[in-house]
Amino acid sequence: MTSLSLVETISLVARMHLKATVRPPIVILELRQEMSLCVGMAKLEPHIDETGRYLNIHQASKLLTGVSEPTLWNWANEGQTKFGFKLHIKRVPVEHHRYYRKGEAGAKRPMKERKLILEADILALKEILHAAGRTEPGPWSPYEMATLEARANALKRRERQLGNLHIK
Repeated sequence: MTSLSLVETISLVARMHLKATVRPPIVILELRQEMSLCVGMAKLEPHIDETGRYLNIHQASKLLTGVSEPTLWNWANEGQTKFGFKLHIKRVPVEHHRYYRKGEAGAKRPMKERKLILEADILALKEILHAAGRTEPGPWSPYEMATLEARANALKRRERQLGNLHIK
């Protein structure tokens, strides 16, 4: 029995997939995620500068399970969460736009800049959401809002006591 190289294995799986009559879309999606075969989409690395490491909205939403991506987008536009936790947002120009196939409609409003959130803020927000018991996106109950506000204020106090004044 001989071992196959990665390229040979992928081509073998692709040939077997083409011959199959039933095409499970989940397998295709998993293969694309593992092998980064998404057409025209480069994987975005975190933006790092002298102030810290920044993640885009999509990367942040993958780390935070208690809020949806549109909610994070709104918070990034406002610069703070609904419960008063201040986010450090950085706007950087978009370097690469999404690839569109020939004949496919392009973006209606192409972005000129993308919003990035400081990774420390994302991790602090994750801690706040976890303490409030937030595991799924959805509407906020008054109890959850009170808990989130209390946790955000406690985190601000703790950061000030430690002398780390990046949270105001």
